[in-house]
Amino acid sequence: VLEGTDFAGNGHTFEFNLNLEIAANLGANLFLVINGFEKSVDDIISAMSIITKSCQRADATILALAINRTSDPIASELRDFFSDNPTDFPLYVLPEEPILGKPSLKKVADVLGANIIAGEKHLDQIASKTVLAAKQVHHFLIDDITGGELVVTPADRADIVVGGLLSAASEDIPKISGILLAGDIDPAPAVIKLIEKFGDTFVPVLTVNKCAYETMCDLKDLNAGLASNEKQKISAALGTFAENIDGEALRKAIDITPSTVVTPKMFEHRLIDA
Repeated sequence: VLEGTDFAGNGHTFEFNLNLEIAANLGANLFLVINGFEKSVDDIISAMSIITKSCQRADATILALAINRTSDPIASELRDFFSDNPTDFPLYVLPEEPILGKPSLKKVADVLGANIIAGEKHLDQIASKTVLAAKQVHHFLIDDITGGELVVTPADRADIVVGGLLSAASEDIPKISGILLAGDIDPAPAVIKLIEKFGDTFVPVLTVNKCAYETMCDLKDLNAGLASNEKQKISAALGTFAENIDGEALRKAIDITPSTVVTPKMFEHRLIDA
């Protein structure tokens, strides 16, 4: 199994053509993935047409194609469309799984180089969104907390820290996923004791030396990704795959579908090898 490039930069067209050329010259069949996030049915079908035609021109063999990250209504429309317009290869539609696009507290700590004060055993919790706590604590808890937030606040805002920890311990208030203290100011000793008591039980508490604004900018640019130690996200990804892709049929197709294409480079290699 060969994994293609990550398409993280700006040269997507170059990367795609490079992947096609490598796959064709290695005789590797392609499992194509189209990102359907926030795209219409027409956009997705157009992208699929361009990609499949590019594969034909490059003499690359398509094993299967998956359209992922679609909304549920778009997924339903796509399934109906391809039911009436079948393809020559297996095609799968996978709806968006929101948790996969959100970072775990472990990812946040690793990328920001954060110090973990408490709650290390809860670092697999997912930050559904990031909230900068600048209001008075009673407004903050009522207006901004709906559940799963990573709360960013200056390290000297003891009221926010205490309120966040107590909300995590409460059955009546939505629970936050973690607290990130920003700045080069250490919390008061009494607050540290409270963090150590409640953090290990309910919610991770992290610290960084940057100010709150810089920290929010860093979090905005953070790529959630999927790491091997993020068990909650891995479980969600496997569940989405199992619900929408016939893994056994795909495995059999991989085993019995060798590529029959012979590219010029492959022909030259065989002549030299002969």
